[in-house]
Amino acid sequence: ATVAALRARAGADRIVRPVLDGAPGFPVLFGRAFWPELAVRADGDGARDLIAAHRAALIELPVDDPGVLRDVDRPGDLTAR
Repeated sequence: ATVAALRARAGADRIVRPVLDGAPGFPVLFGRAFWPELAVRADGDGARDLIAAHRAALIELPVDDPGVLRDVDRPGDLTAR
């Protein structure tokens, strides 16, 4: 349900992020306009600075899904605590 709600708000010029009780969550959906900037990122900081640079494009979607607070990038992240 969370992913469907995020997708419903997504767009080429939008960044959509779930928020649980004021805490930013995952996944963050980046519209096509941001893909070139994402493709050149080599640092381990993810896209925090990209989001900060494009605050006007950010839509924060309140959700009641505690799973959004878990960042899963690789299969091993599912078992990490």
